[in-house]
Amino acid sequence: MPTVSARKRDENGSPTTENDITVEAAIGNNLLEALDDGGLNLPRGCLSGACCACKVLIVEGGGALSTPQLKESESLEKFRANFEKKHGKDSLKGREIRLSCQTSIAKDSEIIVCGI
Repeated sequence: MPTVSARKRDENGSPTTENDITVEAAIGNNLLEALDDGGLNLPRGCLSGACCACKVLIVEGGGALSTPQLKESESLEKFRANFEKKHGKDSLKGREIRLSCQTSIAKDSEIIVCGI
């Protein structure tokens, strides 16, 4: 069964090796709901992929997640543009960001996320 772990961030904003929570989740489970089941209540808003409140940084295991659908892709594109405008052009370079309300677990793997 897949596991989902959420990591703390250090004072520089980088994921630490200390896990906040680890939870088993079935294939097909929504990422936000899996994290909720483990006791990590991420910020949330619309639950439809428009507000980006539930965004997470994928630290490991992104290949075990569903492919982003149109709404998530459009919302993340706007989020990236605004974030990079504020924090610098390469501030998200090489980082995989997903909306946990729109993401499901697609295959058996360890998935590690960190809130943004």
